[in-house]
Amino acid sequence: MLLISELVRFGRTLDDDWHCPVADEAALRWAADRPVFLRSSASHVLVAGRTGAPRVVLRMRPDAGDAADVLGRGARTARALQAAGGPVAGTVQSVAGSLVEAVGGYVVTALDAVEGDVLDDDDVEPATAYAWGATVARAHASGSDVDRAGLPTTESFLGAADGVPARIADVAAELLDALDGLPRDAAVHGLLHGDPEPDNVVAGPDGQVLVDPDDVRVGWFASDVGFALRAWSPADDRGGMPDLAAPVPAAFLAGYRSVRPLADEELAWLPLLARVAAWEDWCALQPHVREPADPAWPEWALALDARVRGRVLRLAAALLG
Repeated sequence: MLLISELVRFGRTLDDDWHCPVADEAALRWAADRPVFLRSSASHVLVAGRTGAPRVVLRMRPDAGDAADVLGRGARTARALQAAGGPVAGTVQSVAGSLVEAVGGYVVTALDAVEGDVLDDDDVEPATAYAWGATVARAHASGSDVDRAGLPTTESFLGAADGVPARIADVAAELLDALDGLPRDAAVHGLLHGDPEPDNVVAGPDGQVLVDPDDVRVGWFASDVGFALRAWSPADDRGGMPDLAAPVPAAFLAGYRSVRPLADEELAWLPLLARVAAWEDWCALQPHVREPADPAWPEWALALDARVRGRVLRLAAALLG
């Protein structure tokens, strides 16, 4: 997630019609009309029309740190995965032929706009979950034809333990040791979307499509399965194990298995892989903890700050419990 100060700052540039100057400038790089703001999370997301061409979704991050690398590898991987027949939104090149453009202090990529409804945790029915599981499985199957060189691995996120409290760093070491015991053959390990939760799935006219490829990585397919279903984990389940017998997870697994195998042994890894994801989440939220809340922020930002700090505490308790 972008820093809350950035969410506030960007929000203050939006006019009453949800346009903003820097996004207008970015849209020109894709010969697109003025974009309309949709939402902000890990990126600012806007949609823009184009004359004689389908709409595009612009995704923008402040040009700092590894933002250009993250957006770039996501764009390249989405492009390759779509070419391999994967159910993902395609990457759109700019007028200059680039997948990533730097504009007004931001890095920007563009994806094909998938015209359809985004899935919602609260509204997913078993039939939709079946299709969703099959969509994730098709992405995994197609990923075998994609060059994975240069992509991060599940283990690489656990290697960033410098500067964290010793007890949390010890957890990372324990998780790395546990991951060393898992197989890495092509049947269980390969290209992952990294964040196939419902809000990154669009039900379009030709079926479901995965969007937001920023978290692409190489790891165990069960990681994507567990991450997709984590909203169906009991609140007090520190291992993050979803209730696989519940209607939605059961339908998801059936849909997944209609496309490619998923052994019960892989499902047994879900508690471990959920702890790995929790550790990564804890690390990713540390910049938010270090940034003091500004009393001048709007109420929604102060409320979000409180939720983030609460989540960090819960993650730490789960990891150390």
